[in-house]
Amino acid sequence: MAEMNVHIPTKPTGFMKSPNSIIAHEESLVLPASDPDMVDYECELACVIGRPLFNATPDEVLDHIAGFTMMNDVGYRTKVPAWLDSMEGTDARGCVGLFTATVFDKQLPGFCPLGPVIETYDSFGDPSEFTIETRLNDNVVQSAHSSDLIFSIAESLSFFSRWYKFMPGDVYSTGSPAGVGYAKNPPRMLQAGDVVEVSCSKIGGLKNTIVADVA
Repeated sequence: MAEMNVHIPTKPTGFMKSPNSIIAHEESLVLPASDPDMVDYECELACVIGRPLFNATPDEVLDHIAGFTMMNDVGYRTKVPAWLDSMEGTDARGCVGLFTATVFDKQLPGFCPLGPVIETYDSFGDPSEFTIETRLNDNVVQSAHSSDLIFSIAESLSFFSRWYKFMPGDVYSTGSPAGVGYAKNPPRMLQAGDVVEVSCSKIGGLKNTIVADVA
């Protein structure tokens, strides 16, 4: 949160991604034709829902998780800051603007790599004990332990389940560690030819090659 100059939230925050943004392990991630030099990576552990989950307490949440996988929460770092700067205050309009901007930032085709496998809950073990990292061209650029999470998986899913009914097959993703390209000085955004891999010691690595749009 500090590297992006964002205040630490007192409650979980989030946004939704379209299923149309999903790509698989080793599938190419195509840069958008507009502002192709503004695409960023974010390594995240994701959990796959196995049973309907609604209005659950944190103690009830884990019984509804089928397994875990990796997500590269790819984001588009263009136009959004100017849009947010135009919002007035933190009233309902501002909140809607923030949600809308982050949704647009995350929805492009290929902006949700998932994989390489779904590790079952029983095999994964304690969901409060894991490490994740990002390698960009085989260089580690993000690395963190689950203790760095502001809210646990159970706390976050419980919070969102007050309003959203999670169904089997839904995927919930956690937060990303420090080290994103946009926050570096100078920024290091994804480029054609890059190979980005997000991994967890209990799951393995999700790898995608970045390619230019040739349409």
